Amino acid sequence: MDANTYEARRCFARHLRSTLLLQGVMLPG
Repeated sequence: MDANTYEARRCFARHLRSTLLLQGVMLPG
């Protein structure tokens, strides 16, 4: 795998996880 692709995937995964966590905190319950 290309190092650039790996870095991009890692950054995207972190962004996605933080977004989901943010939505989980904002949404009730």
